[in-house]
Amino acid sequence: MKTNQYILRLLALAVINPIFLMTLPGFSAPGYAWSLLMAFLTALIQAVVLAETIRHQNGQTKWSVTWKIFALFYGVTFFQSGIEAVLFLHYMQDTMSLTQLNEMILHGLLTTLLVVPVAVLLFYTKRTPEAAAQLPSRTILIRISVLSLAYVVVYIFFGGFVFKPLAGAYFDTYYGNLQLPDWLFPFQVVRGMIWAVLAWGLMTLLPPSRTLRIYLTILFIALPISSLLLPVNEIMPAPIRMAHLIEVTSSMVFYGWLCGWYLSRVPR
Repeated sequence: MKTNQYILRLLALAVINPIFLMTLPGFSAPGYAWSLLMAFLTALIQAVVLAETIRHQNGQTKWSVTWKIFALFYGVTFFQSGIEAVLFLHYMQDTMSLTQLNEMILHGLLTTLLVVPVAVLLFYTKRTPEAAAQLPSRTILIRISVLSLAYVVVYIFFGGFVFKPLAGAYFDTYYGNLQLPDWLFPFQVVRGMIWAVLAWGLMTLLPPSRTLRIYLTILFIALPISSLLLPVNEIMPAPIRMAHLIEVTSSMVFYGWLCGWYLSRVPR
């Protein structure tokens, strides 16, 4: 595919994304141009991630690529962010209503249902499959377990040493009354396991090239979920949202690299 064709298809995929489409009607709102730009940037980032993954799939059928990308994209972008929103923004802070949560879930499903099939239609090409080393089930389970625990370490470290300093005084204002439950640690272990399973699912879609697997795992794990923090929203004040954007992007780039590096390593 030529570069200009690739760029045009990326732009088309971004424009049909509901994240962008649902911003268009608010042209009379204050800061509309900035909101529209951030919504388009979010949609474009997601388009790039989908396009790069589909272009490098390892010789699978169009249907196989579609359902796998659907599950991965929804899981990474909306399911994981939805879990976080339910826990912190609804049950622990009460800043997000059940109606807003339902709208977020519906929006995620709508986006995935629309964007993924179009992405496959635009960027899928037949490829000759490359043979990849098959890891024993025990090895896979061990690696997923290790990555589950590693996620908690990454989550705590970046939260304490990146997000909190960046948020500054706004941290105490926004999270001052937050009471962390005793079950938060095992809860985050489960979230880490979901991340690791999604990363492993991505591996099954890709060729055996370790460099390519690490690159695409970083892209897929880090960018779709962090891009959701770009548009202005009524839930988070700007300083909190920007601190979260930097924290989530940096932490998930690191965790994506860790998943790609560890899961693609072939035992001697």
